[in-house]
Amino acid sequence: MAFGAFENGRPHLHTLGCKSVYSASSLEIVNVPSGDSGWVALGQNSEIYKFVGKNPNRLFASGWRISIEKLIALEAQQNPDRVALPVDIVHISAAGATWL
Repeated sequence: MAFGAFENGRPHLHTLGCKSVYSASSLEIVNVPSGDSGWVALGQNSEIYKFVGKNPNRLFASGWRISIEKLIALEAQQNPDRVALPVDIVHISAAGATWL
């Protein structure tokens, strides 16, 4: 889940993730902080965070839309039953929302 609001004219995002434990019949609730990077990957994102961890300086070098589509494509290759392109991408800033 993602909760967003504008505070003092700036956008803030707090995320709370639910992680299923497939090897057992239980559900583990984990808090997923958005951190200081200015972005967060919602939904299926394990491949995205693996790539970002290995390539922190390449993250958005190609521009926002192309980079996001590449990250989603990485996720779709590993999880084709859960992730697929095309997607709609919105950038939220103090100036408002812009569709990329």
